[in-house]
Amino acid sequence: HLLLGAAARTNSGRRPLWHSHRLLAAVSVLEQPHMAEPPAKRSFTGAFEEQARKNGARRLYSWMRGDCSEEATLSFAELREQACNLCVALRQKWGANTGDRVMLVYPPGLDFLVAFFGAQYAAVIAVPYYPPIMPTSPMPSAGAKKLLADGLEKLSRISQSCSPILFLSTKMYLRLQWVSSMAVRDAECRWPSEWKWQATDSAAATKPSAKEKQWLDSWLKTRTQESPPDEVAFLQYTSGSTGHPKGVMVGTRNLVANIDAIAQVRMAQSEMGALPAEEVGVASWLPQYHDMGLIGGCLSAAIRGWRADLTSPFTFLQRPVVWLQMITRMKDTHLVQCTAPNFGYALCI
Repeated sequence: HLLLGAAARTNSGRRPLWHSHRLLAAVSVLEQPHMAEPPAKRSFTGAFEEQARKNGARRLYSWMRGDCSEEATLSFAELREQACNLCVALRQKWGANTGDRVMLVYPPGLDFLVAFFGAQYAAVIAVPYYPPIMPTSPMPSAGAKKLLADGLEKLSRISQSCSPILFLSTKMYLRLQWVSSMAVRDAECRWPSEWKWQATDSAAATKPSAKEKQWLDSWLKTRTQESPPDEVAFLQYTSGSTGHPKGVMVGTRNLVANIDAIAQVRMAQSEMGALPAEEVGVASWLPQYHDMGLIGGCLSAAIRGWRADLTSPFTFLQRPVVWLQMITRMKDTHLVQCTAPNFGYALCI
C-alpha cells in the first residue's frame, strides 16, 4: 500500500510524528459533507486563479538540489504570470486550439509545472512523459545509445497514439537534443523531423503585447467558468517499462475532484484539520509525470494554497537523506506531508 506521512507540531515541541493511512481511505472521504463547492463543477484554472489572488508573492514551489539548497522557486503570482504568458504563446503564436494535444517532454523541474499550467490556461491537453535520456559523452557507449533509442521509441508510440501538434521542453534540453543528434548517427537514435518543438522558458518569461493582453483578459473569463463535462486536462501514459505505454484521459472535473479528495484525506488528520492552508507543506521527490507525484505532490499544493518543496527522483535515489532534510527545513513553520511508495521510506533507514 501507499503511505501518507505527516510531520506535525506538538505541544511539547516541534518534532516529526509519522502517520500512515491506506490510500483507499479517499473513497470514504468523498462522502463527507463539508465540501464548499461540488468538485465536479469547479474549474482547475479558476481554482488556481483564486489561490493566486489570495496568496500573491507567497512561496508555492521550491526545487531542491541534492544538498537541500534551492535551485529554483516560484510564488503563486510568478506561476500565474508565466502560465498566462505561455498561454498567449500557445494560442496566439504557435497555433494551438482548444483540445489540441501538446507533449510535455521535460527533465524534472519547475519548467514542467509552468508548461502544465500554461496548457490548462490555454485549454489544450497536456501529455506529460519522461524525456529520452541523451548520452553525455561525445563518443557514447552502446548502452547509452540503447537508452536513447528506447526513450525515442516510447515517445514515438505516444505521439502516434495522441497526435500532438507540439512538443514542449526547455532551451537546454533542445540544445542537448541537437548535440545528441550530431554525436549519434544511428537510425534508431534519430529525432523525427516531423516533431515540432518549442522551448517554453523564453515564452513564459515574455510579457504579452497590449493586443495580446487584451485577448488574454477576455480569454481568462472563459477559463475560470465551470469546466465542461467532457473537458480533458491531460493524458497520462504508463511508463512502458513492462510493455508499450498505455494512455488514459483525465478530465478536468476528475482532476479537481481528485485534488479535493486528497485534501480531505489529509485534513481528516486532527493535527492538520485546524491549520490554515499557508501552514501546510508538501515534500516530494515523486516523478512529475504520473498522478501520485503530479497531483498529490505538485498540483494539490497550487489548488489548495499549500507550499511544496520538490526534488528529482534521481536526486532522491542518489541521496535519500535529502528528503528528510526537506521535511526538516519546513517543519518549524509547516505541517509537512510526504507521500511515497514503501521503498522510499525504506531507503531512508
